[in-house]
Amino acid sequence: MKRRELLSRWPAVLAAPAFAQTPPGPKLLVFLTSFAKTNLVAAAEDQMRQELARLGWRDGDNLRLEIRYGDNRPERLDELARELVALQPAAALVLDTSAMRALMRQSTRVPIVVGFTGDPVAMGLAASLRRPGGQVTGQSMQFEDIRLKTYELARKVVPAARRLAGLFDRRIVPEAQFDAWLAGVRGLAKQVGLEYLPLPVRSAGEIEPALRALTPVREHVLGVNIDELMFVNYASTAALARTLRLPSFSQQQGYVQSGGLFGYGPDTDAMWLRAVQMADQVLRGRPAGEIPFEQPARIILTLNRATAGAIGLTFPQELLLRADAVIA
Repeated sequence: MKRRELLSRWPAVLAAPAFAQTPPGPKLLVFLTSFAKTNLVAAAEDQMRQELARLGWRDGDNLRLEIRYGDNRPERLDELARELVALQPAAALVLDTSAMRALMRQSTRVPIVVGFTGDPVAMGLAASLRRPGGQVTGQSMQFEDIRLKTYELARKVVPAARRLAGLFDRRIVPEAQFDAWLAGVRGLAKQVGLEYLPLPVRSAGEIEPALRALTPVREHVLGVNIDELMFVNYASTAALARTLRLPSFSQQQGYVQSGGLFGYGPDTDAMWLRAVQMADQVLRGRPAGEIPFEQPARIILTLNRATAGAIGLTFPQELLLRADAVIA
C-alpha cells in the first residue's frame, strides 16, 4: 500500500500549540465516541482498558479514566466534549472523527489521539503525517489505496455480478468534490468489469429502500462504505442484505463480523491498540503534535462462510486459503 507524505499550507500558529496543564494526582484520560455502546464499540473499550493496564496505567490509582458515549446522536457530542474538557484531561482518546471534531470545537489545548480518521493533511489536522504540529495525532485510514483490490475480490467472490452498488452517507463527500469522486470509483469498478451504481443515503431510514431497489438482486454486489452512518447500521444492513440474498462487503472487518459476506481492509484491532499506545505517549508528556500519524501496517481478508451459505454462494478455494479469518 502506498505511503504518502503530503505537505499542507496549514497556518504556522499550529506549530507550537499550548497544551492543558495536568492537575496533580492521577493522570486524567478521557474517552469519547459518537457511537452507542454496541458490541463492536464495547469491544474497543475493553481493548483500551486492557492495553492501558499492560502499559502500566491502573484506573483509580495512577490513572483516572472518564468515558462518554454519544449514543449515535451527533447533537449530544458538543455537550459531552464540553463536559470532558472542563475536567482538564492530560489527553483525550477518541474512536471517530466526529468525536474528535467535537473536542476540537471546545478546546485547542487538549491533546487528542484519534483511532480512526481520514487523511489528516487533507482534513487540515496536520502539517504532514510525520510532523502533525497541532493538537491531534492518531491512525489514518487510507482506504482509497486498496479500493481497487477490494473490487477485484468482489468480482472473484460474485463472478455473476454485473453491477457494484455502493452504499454510503452522501453527507461525507463535499458537493464540490462529488463528481470527481464518483468518476474515480466508477473508473475503478470498470477496471474489474463492473458498473458502479451509487446508493447515497442521508439517514438510517433510507438504507432499506435503497437495497430493496436493487433488482434483479442477482446482478448486484453491494459495497458498504466505512463512514459513521454505515458503522452504526452494520448489523441491520448485513441482515437485510442476507435476507435479500444480496452479496455484500466492506473494507472494515466489523461489517463481516456483523454478518456481511466479506471484508478487505486494515486490521482495525491493531490500529486501535496503536492509538492507545500513542495516548500512552501523550500521558507520559510527549506533545501530540510531535507524534507522527500512522497508516495501517496490515491489510486483512475476512470471509463469512455462514453468510455465503445463506445466500447460496461458495468462496473460491484460493480465497479461503488466502483469508486471514473465516467466520464459520
